[in-house]
Amino acid sequence: MRPVIRHALLFLVVSFAAALVTASCSGPEPDQTRVEGELMMKLRALSLRGDFDAIDEALEEAHARYGERAEFDVLAGVAVLETGWADPAAVYLRRAVEKDPENFSAWFQLGRALMEKDAQNLGVEEARKAISIGPKEPWGYLLLHEVYFRRAQLDDAVAALDEGLQHEELRRVPSLREEKCDALAAGGRYDEALPEARSLTEDFPDRPRGFFMLAYILAKRGDYGAAIEPGRRAAQLQPGNYSNWLELGINLSRMSRWEEARGALEKAKALNESDSAIRYNLAQVLARLGLKEEAQAEMEAYRELEPEGR
Repeated sequence: MRPVIRHALLFLVVSFAAALVTASCSGPEPDQTRVEGELMMKLRALSLRGDFDAIDEALEEAHARYGERAEFDVLAGVAVLETGWADPAAVYLRRAVEKDPENFSAWFQLGRALMEKDAQNLGVEEARKAISIGPKEPWGYLLLHEVYFRRAQLDDAVAALDEGLQHEELRRVPSLREEKCDALAAGGRYDEALPEARSLTEDFPDRPRGFFMLAYILAKRGDYGAAIEPGRRAAQLQPGNYSNWLELGINLSRMSRWEEARGALEKAKALNESDSAIRYNLAQVLARLGLKEEAQAEMEAYRELEPEGR
């Protein structure tokens, strides 16, 4: 299980996709931005309905009016991919790379689409092409890492990020370093992951992920007491993330700080009542506090969520 709460999936976040649509265009004109924005809104609405005939018509109209531009096909691919249609998205994105083989966004988004349709054997090539076009853009390295991560090739995933981190300007991109720390931890390389996590908290003190990972890694090394403060900081920075409170509650319970553990786990439960780990750990803490009825209720909730745990 990955230790870090990923933002849905790194490459499915709409804001990333929207930003990357124009990544290959240096300084788009206002009219171009307006045209692409209006087309994107239309394509998203059609994608939500799964109306691919209407999408094709909208693209044909845009190409007829403004020329055969690869960016329009990228927009269609992104809109369709955002709504979960990986196969048709790949079709639009292949058209884009055929029209403009040096379009960074087209290759990046094609790699995403292939990865989402579980064609990871193809995603590496597309990610590599994106990297060759934009060697100082972080997204190609992140995509290559994700493809390898899904294939459980964790050493290759780390190497992909290290390749990007050779560029000094990319050392200032927190997501690259966070993903590297994540991959190291997922591979059980805690001694290497620990200094990475510490440096994240120092260089990006307002980002919760570094603190969460530091707490997770310290706990994996058996240093539960040291894990509490970074875990608490992660929860303070991102109080709406139930996993921060769960991790903190577990580490507090490991140090027999039962009342504090109960408070953290209650906050986690308020955010996600259907997480079995929360209900199980809360049951254990309540039992330690002598609250037998409450503990029994939580254990019953856990068993409802995890029938095999009965």
